[in-house]
Amino acid sequence: MQYLKWIGILMLLLGIIQPTAAAEQWALLIGINDYVHPEIHDLRGCETDVKMMTNLLKEHFGFPPENLKILLSREATRDAILTAFKEW
Repeated sequence: MQYLKWIGILMLLLGIIQPTAAAEQWALLIGINDYVHPEIHDLRGCETDVKMMTNLLKEHFGFPPENLKILLSREATRDAILTAFKEW
C-alpha cells in the first residue's frame, strides 16, 4: 500500500496550499488500471485516485467541473492524452 502513503502526503500538501482566486484553474487527470499491452500488468486504484483527486480539486480548490478533463484506462490512449494537452 505504498501508493496510499503518497496519496496521503499529496493530500496533506494540497491542504497546506491555499487556492488562488486570480488564476483560472484547469486539470488533466489520467488514471490507467487496465493496460492493453499483455506485457504490462494491470494496476489497481489508479482510477480511484483520479476520482478522489477530482473531488479534492472541486471541493477544496474550487475547480469548475468543466475545467477538469478525465481520461480513464482505455480512454487514455497516447493520441487522447496528446490531444488533451494540445487542444484542451
